[in-house]
Formats: sequence, structure tokens, C-alpha cells
Amino acid sequence: MEHDGPKVLFRLACEYLLSSRVVRPGVVHLLEHVATARARAREETWTRVAHLLPERRRAELDLLLVPDAYLGRTPLAWLGIEPTSATPAERRRFLAGVGRRLTGQALQRREPERRYPILLTLIAQSAVDVLDETLLLFDQAITGRESAAKQRMKQALEERAKGGENRQALLDEILTIVLDTGIGDEQVGGVLRSAIGMDRMRAAWEVRQQRLPRDHGHLAEMDASMSYLRQFTPAVLAAVRFAGGPGTEQLLQAVSMLAELYATGTRKVPAGAPVGFVPTKRAGYLTDPNEVTAYRHYWELAVLVGLRDGLRSGDIFVPGSRRYADPASFLLTPEAWVPQKLEFCHLVGKPVEAADELAQAADELHTALADLETQLAKGNPGEVRLTDDGELIIPPLTAEDVPAEADALRTELAGMLPRPPLASALVEIDARTGFTGHLMHAGGKVNRPADLKRNLLYVIIARPRTWVCPRWPSRAGCRMTCSPGPPSGTSGRRPWRRRARRS
Repeated sequence: MEHDGPKVLFRLACEYLLSSRVVRPGVVHLLEHVATARARAREETWTRVAHLLPERRRAELDLLLVPDAYLGRTPLAWLGIEPTSATPAERRRFLAGVGRRLTGQALQRREPERRYPILLTLIAQSAVDVLDETLLLFDQAITGRESAAKQRMKQALEERAKGGENRQALLDEILTIVLDTGIGDEQVGGVLRSAIGMDRMRAAWEVRQQRLPRDHGHLAEMDASMSYLRQFTPAVLAAVRFAGGPGTEQLLQAVSMLAELYATGTRKVPAGAPVGFVPTKRAGYLTDPNEVTAYRHYWELAVLVGLRDGLRSGDIFVPGSRRYADPASFLLTPEAWVPQKLEFCHLVGKPVEAADELAQAADELHTALADLETQLAKGNPGEVRLTDDGELIIPPLTAEDVPAEADALRTELAGMLPRPPLASALVEIDARTGFTGHLMHAGGKVNRPADLKRNLLYVIIARPRTWVCPRWPSRAGCRMTCSPGPPSGTSGRRPWRRRARRS
């Protein structure tokens, strides 16, 4: 059912015969079986979708093959453009791919048992693709405006910081006087007026700025994008049905309420509209419902941003979507888990019943705690212990002694390992891969002399720092000497000096 190409089926049949160690029959005989399998697949597909195709729906599907004046092409070709049930999923994807490849005229010439299943699966797959692409564009549009608002917020904060230098200097002078213990409390006011001056303090008070919310005005900067967002958000909320898991009730209620406001054209947010989903740093925008316009903008932005974040985290999902599907749909259902439960528990060595596993874990915990209590009661200085203040002391772990038999076995195994000719192996690997051509000079030198490859191989052989085996591999009679590399933490601008000589 997953494949319908004769070449694919013929190859699969040959692979099956080979794996079963069966002599392949004649080619013509095998091709006849392939043709029979294809015919049965078409009959089975038609049997599974025939109840979905009354006469009215067949006529609607046939309209997909008729050119549309508004689209400038057939609706089938329009659905096949990438947007920059009982039938198996693989079969549906295969038939949808066939529908995208064939033209409307080619599908019109197909028999109904072949044409309508292709059109049904193509529409179903296209609906999922269009839905996912719509939600992705929704996410990207909100994220783009959010990023632009963040940049404007940073610029506003920089300008605010520049304009507050004089007020900061004034504050430093005031604090110097107030914190001076040599000045009495009754003298502070007079000292401030005489030392700083009333005119200077009045000027600083007149240029004071409004306190910023906890998000430093990020949501307020997004308010400038309301006209852009309202070009598509009403259509998205009206066309897409959202659902969510536990803890998303208020957000889903707010999304439904916002969709209704879009549909009716109401400007004022209804009393009692949910705001529990709004993060704490943005809750300060929604403190005064009497400011109708500002409250509506900030509440609307909070709903849209919360919906975007919910789609990303999986808390909000869209039925029928592939990318934004319910995370629980990727898990085994209780009905599907029951026949696999016994085998899985047997493989992992766990009890079938959760109560038995919890009881076993409780026994292990009590045993471990008893051992810990015994260890703490000893109070040995070099072991785990409790101080008089109740502080837990865990000393460094001591290394385990390696048995002499293990050392002897390691030496024996090292003696059995071959001594590969490293030089020949490196030359052959370089001939196949050319890895020496990708090595760069530490100082950026680009000139590569003729003997550079030989010198590089000499250095690699002379400094085998990654070898774990105690026996060095054969170096083909070459004795290498190499000066130390650059000190740790240096830039390595000076090239390393290397020299090689024949032994």
C-alpha cells in the first residue's frame, strides 16, 4: 500500500526472495505478480474511501481539475504550490505526491477508482500543510514585531540614560548631605537649599520622566504595530481552532473572547476578561480598565504574544496540524500500551504493577537511609560525617586499588596489539582524503612549499599525543624532534619550529 511504482515493487520482491533464499522465478512471471499487487492496492484503496465519495463530493473533486479564472490555474495546481483515516499514512502521502506531480488533464483521464482517492488525499495533505504554514507565518509576524519593539526599547533606554546624567549627579550630591552624620536632622533641609539650591532641584523635578513598567516598556513599543497585526490576526483566530492542556484555560478563554471582539467590531474589553495568563512583568499595563483604548491594545497584545508562546511550548495545540499537534498524540494511548506493557516490563526488569515498583523503591530508600545513618553515627574524621552544627561533610573519594592481575592483563593485551606502520597509513589516508590541504598555518601564512606535506606528516608522527597504547607505533625508521608549542593562553602568532632528521 505504501508504494505503487512497478520498479520499486519489483526491487522489493527481488530483495524478499533473496532474503528468503528462494530462487527467483522468471522476470515475466514476477512482473505479473507486481501488476496483480498494484491492481489489488488500487481496489483496496477504493474500498476504503468509497463511502466518502457520494455523487456531490465527486462533482466537487472534479471541479479541482477545471481551470479557475481567479486563480489563473486549476485549484489542484494551486494546492500543489508550496507556501514559502482508515487509509495508512504512507499511502496517503504517496497518493498526495502523485496528485502534485500529475496535471489536471492527466487526472481527468484516470478512472474514478484511481482519480478520487488521489484528489481526497491531496486535499487532506494540502490542508495540513496550509494550516502549518499559516501558523508559522503568524508566529514569525508576531516575533518580528516583538524584535523590532525590543530594539526601539533599547534605544529609548539609552536616550533615557543619557538624559538622566544630571539627575544622577544631583542625587549623588543629595545623598552625600543626607548620609553625613555630622549634619543634624533639623539642618538637612537648610543645607540642601543652600548647598544645592532650590532652582536646581526645581529644574530636575520639572524634567522628571514617568516610571517604566517592569518590562522597561517593551509591550508599549509593540503598541505601534497594532495596525499591522490587525491585518491578519482576525482571520487567523476566526479560521483556526485552538486547544490546550492543563493551565491554559484562561488563555484559551481570552483567545475566544478576542476572536469575538474582532468579529463584532467591539472596542472595549468586556468586564471580567481573563488576565491571569499575563506574565508578572507585563501585568502593570492592565491595571486601569477605564483607559479603554490603552487597555484594549495591551490586553490584545498580551493575548497574541501568549498564544504565540503557547504554540511554541506545546501548551497550546491545533487539532489537525502536524507541526503544532497535541504533544500527547505522539505518546502511546492506554489501549495501545496494554498489549506492550508486559513485554516492556520483562525487558527492563521492572514489575508490571506500579504499586509493586513503588514498594520496591521505598524498600531501597529505607535500606540506603539506614546505611547512611550507620555511617553518620560513626563520625570518623576521614569519612562522611555530620559536624556539631549539623553540616554534612563529604571528603574526597579515595581511588580504588588496581589489582595486580589487571595490570598483568593490560600489559599482555598491549603486547598482543599490532604495531601499525603509522607513516604509511598517514600517507595513504592523505592520498585518499587530502586532509593536509586543510591544515592552516598558525600565523596565517598562505605560501605552501613543496615539502610542506612531508613536514606536516613528520610533525604528526613526532607528536602523537592522542595515543593511549603504551607501545608506540612504528615510525618507519624516522626519528623526529620537535620544539615545544606555544605557551598556554598565547595567541600562537609565531609559527611553531619543527625539524626532522633521519636516524
